[in-house]
Amino acid sequence: MQDLLPFTEKTSGAVNLTMVAARFNIPNEPPVTFYRIADSLLQMKKSIVGLVRVGGVYGKLESADVLLLKPVFDVVVIGGFAFFTKKPTFERAFGFLAELEKQSLRTFEAVTDKLEIEGMEDLRNACTSQPQMMAKMASIKRSMDADPDYAKAMTMENLIGYIEKHPHVKIEISGKGKNRKLVFDPKPTHRFQIVKLLDDDFLRSALTKREYEAGSKTQAG
Repeated sequence: MQDLLPFTEKTSGAVNLTMVAARFNIPNEPPVTFYRIADSLLQMKKSIVGLVRVGGVYGKLESADVLLLKPVFDVVVIGGFAFFTKKPTFERAFGFLAELEKQSLRTFEAVTDKLEIEGMEDLRNACTSQPQMMAKMASIKRSMDADPDYAKAMTMENLIGYIEKHPHVKIEISGKGKNRKLVFDPKPTHRFQIVKLLDDDFLRSALTKREYEAGSKTQAG
C-alpha cells in the first residue's frame, strides 16, 4: 500500500532483527504473512563486489548498504497457524535446541549421579549436543517424572548385573569388584548403548523369551 522506509542497521531496534516479513492482505480473507529467519545471507558479503549503473556510470555498492531478500520463506502464518517448512528452522528461531540442551544436561546429571562411567565427559557432551541423544534424554526424563523409583533403579549393581546376563547389549565393563565401570564407546555403532540401557530400551518377550530393543514403549496397567 505504500513504500517502506529505508532499512539501516543504525535504526532503533535493528540490532535485534530476527526475521524479515512480507504481509499480504486479501479481500475477505485473513492476511498471510511470510517470514524469513534473519541470518548472514541477508546482507551482501564483503567478498562480493556489487556495481549499480546510474546514468551510464557504474558505482560500487558497499556491502553494508545492501540487504538481500530471497523469494523463499521459512514460515507462513495464516489464520493463527504457523507453518514451518523445516523442523531445524523452528528450533533455531525459538531457541528450542538451547532449551533442550539445558534440560538434557539436568536429566543426564540426575540419572548418572551415582554411576561410574569411563568416558563420562564424552558421553555428557554427546547427550547435550547430538539431537538423537538429547531425544533419549527427553525420554528418560519422562520416565523419571512418571515413576519416582525409576532413577533409583539405575544403580551400578543393577546395570552391570543386566549387562552380564545379556551380552547382546554390548557395553564393555572395565575394572574389577567395586571399581567396575561402564565404558562409553563413541563409535556410531555403539554410542547409543549406554543411553538405551538408561532408557530401559532392552526388553525380554514373555512369549518367546527373546531379547529385543524397544523402539517405543507404553507402560501397561
